[in-house]
Amino acid sequence: MVFKRIILPINKSDESLKTAKKAIHLAEKLNIHLTAIYVLNTKIYAGTIPPNQMYAYRFYEDIKNEHKENAHKFLNKIEKVGHEKNIDVQTILTEGSLDKEILKEAEKNDLIVMRGNNTSKIDRIFSRNMSDKILHSAPSNVMIIR
Repeated sequence: MVFKRIILPINKSDESLKTAKKAIHLAEKLNIHLTAIYVLNTKIYAGTIPPNQMYAYRFYEDIKNEHKENAHKFLNKIEKVGHEKNIDVQTILTEGSLDKEILKEAEKNDLIVMRGNNTSKIDRIFSRNMSDKILHSAPSNVMIIR
């Protein structure tokens, strides 16, 4: 199968940066583009506003804007690493559910490269983690990096 690009879901973690470096190396070997996608989970912020205290909404916006700024910085870092290897890195910053946004971006001839969640066996029995959802729902191939 010929891949046209790599989709790389990321967050602001050291593990995500390690996965990005591996995905960039793979993109270099396959001579394809890489798309790094950062999804802001806005549901997290919705829980920070106490009921009946709408004045707190401005704090919600401040937190959300700070998170966006940090996400842009991290995406720029990955873009820079890609350019050092002569890899075209497209960056996407979006909001919503992580698995749904990644699946919306992925196409049949893409390769999704992502870090597996470090969950316990009991967690895997009782809940499907994000990488499982993508692995079983993606229209394209998925590579899990440990």
